Amino acid sequence: MPEAGATTRFYQHINRFSASFAFATDVAMLSLGGYLKKKETLSARLGDVLSYMYLASMVLKHHDNQGRPEADQPVVEWACRTLLYRAQEQLHGFLRNFPVRWLAAFMRVFIFPRGLTYSAPGDRLGRQIVDVIMTPSEARDRLTHGIYRTVEPTNMLGLLQEALSLSLAAEPVEKRIRVEGVKTGRVTALDLPGQIQQALAAGIITETEAAQLRDYDRKVMDIVHVDDFEPHELGTHAAQPAGLGSQQVA
Repeated sequence: MPEAGATTRFYQHINRFSASFAFATDVAMLSLGGYLKKKETLSARLGDVLSYMYLASMVLKHHDNQGRPEADQPVVEWACRTLLYRAQEQLHGFLRNFPVRWLAAFMRVFIFPRGLTYSAPGDRLGRQIVDVIMTPSEARDRLTHGIYRTVEPTNMLGLLQEALSLSLAAEPVEKRIRVEGVKTGRVTALDLPGQIQQALAAGIITETEAAQLRDYDRKVMDIVHVDDFEPHELGTHAAQPAGLGSQQVA
């Protein structure tokens, strides 16, 4: 474990879950023996606990290798809290479904002496993650390192990177439309292209801002667009009358 810092508690939690995992595995093997192999959901839960601890360890290791930059702290905390919370829930599910109930109660005393105390990441931390992803910075560059981000028509990640860059200029324009247009009733359209047109006519935004926002909206829609079909393309062919084959015999 590295010297004391913002991630120290996560190392401590991983150590605690590792000890709980080892204890639960030993008790299960001693009490169930080969029957544990038949109880696939129990062994799968233990496997999930191990996977989550491994992934949390890799997050901390990668963060440490990069020099533990402070700007990456929200990402590290979100990842570790999510993984360790899932490890806790899988251990809880293991104990709830353990067939020897008195042994399950015995293990619970040692594994969760104070109950389920680990919580998932909160919304405030989630908003910090969004800020890291939306804002061009060294933190985002580190997060996307090794990803092919070249802007090409078929590279969605590159197009997403371009849209995120355009969002910095588009966001304040959208906010002005909402505040000065939608909230005052001067803009009534529900779709963004319609709002842009009405805001331009009302003098809320300029022609340059309207063109900029249309370009941003078009790029975003290209990214989120999915295949669509006409109604007649989704219908089935008319059922062939009974008794009629591909060929009729006179």
